[in-house]
Amino acid sequence: MEILFGIAVNDASLCATFASEVKAWLDPLAQLSDGQLGLGFYGSGEMLTRKQPIVPRADHMRLVRDLSARQALIWATTTRPASLEQGAPLRYRDWLVAATGTESLGPEFVARTRAELSDFAFADRRKTTPDEALMMVFMDTLHRASLLDAREFTTESLWRAFGTAVTRVRTLAGTNETRLSVLLHRHGQLFALNLGRSLRVRAMNGLDGSARRRSAGHRHFRGVVVSDQWADEGELVASGCEVGADAVPRMVSLTC
Repeated sequence: MEILFGIAVNDASLCATFASEVKAWLDPLAQLSDGQLGLGFYGSGEMLTRKQPIVPRADHMRLVRDLSARQALIWATTTRPASLEQGAPLRYRDWLVAATGTESLGPEFVARTRAELSDFAFADRRKTTPDEALMMVFMDTLHRASLLDAREFTTESLWRAFGTAVTRVRTLAGTNETRLSVLLHRHGQLFALNLGRSLRVRAMNGLDGSARRRSAGHRHFRGVVVSDQWADEGELVASGCEVGADAVPRMVSLTC
């Protein structure tokens, strides 16, 4: 089993309080007893990842409570990868990528991707995973669109590139019937793509549902969680969703 969460807040100093408020939303993390857990976020001027084995009865929610970033990716699996490094989130330059459902890409996806992207160092690795191959298709597409390291761009241009990447992924997989959820994160932006595996978004304005307890200083707060773990709760991401520094989710139609 795989678990995917994206978190965005407009005030990083209140992450611990937000994590307590939305504990029920993140309950799948608390239930983990084996496997691997990964966290990705922007800090100290770069994209960072933390990956660790899942220990029974450990407080996995501490990862979220201790977070001091406006946006983050959380990925977990009950089947441990061959190494910590192979687990998501994966980093390439200023991007982080995490996905669930990559097994739906089929057995030939990795080989075809390595052959097409032979100029990348990952193509020479003997044990490239589907997750790594998926990330590299997105990164190569952004590179071709001059968006990989761009500082000035439009979100429309990014979504066009994402659409192109999705088309390439499906071509390399040899199927349009993918069952993927994909999250991408660069500093200040979180992107969610529903590629056949349901993603939903839940948002919170203010930190406490009780008007009596809500602090006037916290009414400015906005927080968003996107996940593939909810059957009915929240708003369905029909195609794509982006969340900026204001922690307001914006639905996007992915053209591919």
